[in-house]
Amino acid sequence: MTAPTHLSCGTLAYLAGCAFVDRQPQLPELAMVGLGSLLPDVDSPRSLLGKLLFFLSDRIERRFGHRTITHSFVGMVLVALLALPVVPRMGVGPWAALLIGYFAHLLGDICTKQGIQCYWPMAVWGVFPMKEPYRLATGSRMEAAVLLLSLLANLAIAPVATAGTSRTMHYLNRSAYGAIDDYYELGPGRRTFVHLEGVLAGSERRITGRFQVIGGLSQASLLVQMDSGLAVVGVDGDSQVK
Repeated sequence: MTAPTHLSCGTLAYLAGCAFVDRQPQLPELAMVGLGSLLPDVDSPRSLLGKLLFFLSDRIERRFGHRTITHSFVGMVLVALLALPVVPRMGVGPWAALLIGYFAHLLGDICTKQGIQCYWPMAVWGVFPMKEPYRLATGSRMEAAVLLLSLLANLAIAPVATAGTSRTMHYLNRSAYGAIDDYYELGPGRRTFVHLEGVLAGSERRITGRFQVIGGLSQASLLVQMDSGLAVVGVDGDSQVK
């Protein structure tokens, strides 16, 4: 695969992971994902990273060849060990992001015509699928289609990963439960608003609009500012807005 496809697929794997564990993406981690997505190709002077590190890529290619040690599980373990010093300085996130990008690169190249020596030093080439016509040719129209699809998937999943899966589901469901959970997770100390559609208990006056949250009364209700004063919004029997 080419560098743009590796970068896009590595980013997609990272964003999907963030969405899955409900964790917001971080810029340092995105940078490490990009590095990890390109790092296995340091064994080729013709690659993007190989051109920058030509003094290293020339030696690796002459000694081991392309898609061997750096495209193997052994190479990934070595990178993981060499990158351990970043953990005390930057935390586990960037270290894990580097390995996500690296592993995504291996998965991408194993789906190409040539495959990779993922079990190096064993001279066994790993490929998937097994039938050669179904595998990608580097730089082909099929790879261009994979790149386009991965870019579209990145655009689709980036808002979910940024907002968080649970908050995205709360937004789509538009329930009082979701609004209250989001407030207690993010709202205290911030200027927070909630969109309401309902009726005011007693008067049965319809309530529609965007109102500021003054605070939380319990884990099941919020106090909001309305034109007529304060009102309780929640999921218990004391709520004034239904």
